[in-house]
Amino acid sequence: MATARRVLVQTGGDPAGVVLVLCVPCGLLALLRALFGRVPGVFDRVGPQLFGVFPLIVMFMAASIVMVRERAGGTLERLGCLPLRRVELLVGYLLGFGVLAVLQAGVTAVLAAGVLGMPVAAPVVVLGATAALNAVLGAAMGLLVSTFARTEFQAVEYLPALLLPQFLLCGLFVPHPQMPAALQTVSDLLPMTYAVEATARLATRPAAPGAYFTDITVVSGFLVLAIAIGAVTLRHRTCDSTGPAQGLRRWQPRSGALHLFAFTVVREGRNRPRATRGAAGAAPGGVLHPRWCTGAGPGPWMRPVLPSAPVPP
Repeated sequence: MATARRVLVQTGGDPAGVVLVLCVPCGLLALLRALFGRVPGVFDRVGPQLFGVFPLIVMFMAASIVMVRERAGGTLERLGCLPLRRVELLVGYLLGFGVLAVLQAGVTAVLAAGVLGMPVAAPVVVLGATAALNAVLGAAMGLLVSTFARTEFQAVEYLPALLLPQFLLCGLFVPHPQMPAALQTVSDLLPMTYAVEATARLATRPAAPGAYFTDITVVSGFLVLAIAIGAVTLRHRTCDSTGPAQGLRRWQPRSGALHLFAFTVVREGRNRPRATRGAAGAAPGGVLHPRWCTGAGPGPWMRPVLPSAPVPP
């Protein structure tokens, strides 16, 4: 939950980014309505399908870029010092993006059903919840590809490499039964196919709840699978690696919040001049004395960890 709150706080500090996340799907649907408004039946068929695609794509880009930026800025390195498993870290990020996904889906559903006149045979709440699930799936896929991308440019390049083939095979351009057998098999293995089918069923075929729940179950399964693979492939430095967090190996607090505090203090101490660090309580050999971090020596919430190598000056 602390990771989710931090994601929301950081996202809230970028009002322009929040507006883009909330308004881009709405603007695309409005453009689609204006484009096909005079062609009978086109928006009624294409609108519900794209309604499930736009939130997924937007949250995919947002999550992947934010996660790569967190790694580049050293945030993942600092979070690696906390007693958190990788899956817990990714779930925290996913919860933060999930709140944005719910807001985005709610705004888009109200606009599509109430203003643009998109046909909706199911309640608007159910339509918004389905769009939110699709958006969370996009965020999970973005977190997954961010574990492979080293730069933000690479994260953006995963969009055409990963999502455009799904967009072409989701049944929007050619109905699924009319595809060649090989492409039908590939389409059945792609998550966007089920995301599009779920929203399309809510808009035009409400009498098939079994098929709808099958699509929702498959989308949820892909979401869990993306987080599981991302947790396995996530790369970030921890306190046992070299780098800015190396000094924290000497004294590891048991509390997560105090762990971050001690890490901050150690980093600040390492950036101070040599004479000042020595006067502040650095022991011979460069090992930080616990009194320097706490002001009163090691307490019950701290435990000594023997250094494997002295801290470089």
